[in-house]
Amino acid sequence: MMNMKPILLILIVVIIVIATVAIFLTIRSHQRLDDNILMELVYWSGGGGRFGPNDNITREQMAVILSNYARVMGYELPSTRAGSFNDETQMSTWALQSVNALFEAGIIIGRGEGNFVPQGNATRAEVAALLHNFMGVI
Repeated sequence: MMNMKPILLILIVVIIVIATVAIFLTIRSHQRLDDNILMELVYWSGGGGRFGPNDNITREQMAVILSNYARVMGYELPSTRAGSFNDETQMSTWALQSVNALFEAGIIIGRGEGNFVPQGNATRAEVAALLHNFMGVI
């Protein structure tokens, strides 16, 4: 029997992209495209009071997106290990719970020496590893 999880994840990503484009076009057609409107669509922003749709994504933002996805889809993340990152105090308060949940589930790891580097940009390799680990857990 074929494993449907990768296909389901791809389908969900496609739906999210289509919905985002539809929202963008709707806002743009009403000439209301500004950072304040877009910021209402998410509860975290790129800082400085703006959404920053073209900004790079930080590692903590990446963790929040995946954690929210798991919650919305009804996936329960296991708690297979205890502990936290050495640089936990550098994490944004809105990201701390998500980062810790993914760490405890064995989905994310740090960049060495027990640090997560929450404000660092996520690389393509890190995103690929995160999705791979996530699919192995759910």
